[in-house]
Amino acid sequence: VSDGSSVGLHIIESVDDLENIKINEKSELLIEKYISGQELTCAVINDKAYVVTELRPKTDFYDYHNKYTTGATEHVIPAAVPDEVAEICKDYAMRIHKALGCRIISRSDFRYNAQDGVVFLEINTHPGMTPLSLVPEQAKYVGVSYEELCKLLVENADYRRR
Repeated sequence: VSDGSSVGLHIIESVDDLENIKINEKSELLIEKYISGQELTCAVINDKAYVVTELRPKTDFYDYHNKYTTGATEHVIPAAVPDEVAEICKDYAMRIHKALGCRIISRSDFRYNAQDGVVFLEINTHPGMTPLSLVPEQAKYVGVSYEELCKLLVENADYRRR
């Protein structure tokens, strides 16, 4: 609910799975229907969506371990999806970015399968900037260096918005 990076995320497939989760009266829960399919993400950089990345964890799902362990997840860029699916992701990422008043950078996450189509999961308004992070990777793919990306963020910071 409040940790980010999939900390505390559980996929429940059976009663046994549910019984193995430690829940107490102080636990905050967010329960969502599981959507199978490809894990996709699209960054908006300098207010433009350029490319979609598919995330293929080598084990289980895209959890904390798979996000921050080198080699645990394959990043396919551009994503191995039909062109129209990539365009839908980019369109949604831009619309959500604008609707929420985001500036300069955001990253939207999606799931895709033939039955449900493209399903928006969440937006990250302060995406990571680690060596395994997706925004710097997509920026590099479209010709924006890490240094240029950082400069873009610093030069466009609006400290008056506090």
